[in-house]
Amino acid sequence: MKILFRYLKPYQWLIIISLFLATVNQVFSLFAPAITGNILDQLVTHPNFFDKEKLLPRSLNEYLYGSPVYHGAFYF
Repeated sequence: MKILFRYLKPYQWLIIISLFLATVNQVFSLFAPAITGNILDQLVTHPNFFDKEKLLPRSLNEYLYGSPVYHGAFYF
C-alpha cells in the first residue's frame, strides 16, 4: 500500500475532486425518479381532465401543449 500511496501522492487533489464530483453526480441521480414522478402525476390522469375527480376540464391542446397554469406533455 505504501508504494501505491507514493504513486498517488502527486495526484491527491485530483482524486479528492473526482470523488467529490462523483458524489455530486450520485446525488443528482437520485433526483431523477422524483422529477419523473411529478411529471407522471400530472400526465397520468385522463387527458380531458386536470384532476382525478374530473372536475377541471382541459382540451387535448392543453394536454399536449399546456396552458398558462399547466405545462403540457410536450413540455416534459
